[in-house]
Amino acid sequence: MKCVECVAAEPVGLDGLCEDCLAAHYGPPRPHLVVSRHRGAIEWLAREFCAEVIDGPDGPSHLLLPGGERVPIIGQATADQVRGRVVAGNLPLSLAAEASVVLAVEFARPPRGSEYSIEDMEAAGARLRAYEVRAR
Repeated sequence: MKCVECVAAEPVGLDGLCEDCLAAHYGPPRPHLVVSRHRGAIEWLAREFCAEVIDGPDGPSHLLLPGGERVPIIGQATADQVRGRVVAGNLPLSLAAEASVVLAVEFARPPRGSEYSIEDMEAAGARLRAYEVRAR
């Protein structure tokens, strides 16, 4: 059975759409984990997923997604933490290859400086792009 829209790939959803067509219709998949040390990026991701940033004693601890799902936020990840998961954030290729999908934050015009606000990210053309990375 092929995707009902593009007829090019096996469908993955109950609606008969492949992952690419699902993303085109409904946006990126929801993350299982956020990897970032940057408050502005975390707040921008929260807005992208209609989520709320919940702070712990050491800063952002998780995103609260609509429906109550909690997505952990960590500053640095290991292969075991990302393996098989949908991860939002920018990872080294060796870790990205362990994740099922990486939702990378990309910029049309990278902003200058080390910390960016949501406004800086928007002005720089921030967007999410889903990647599936495979090591050879």
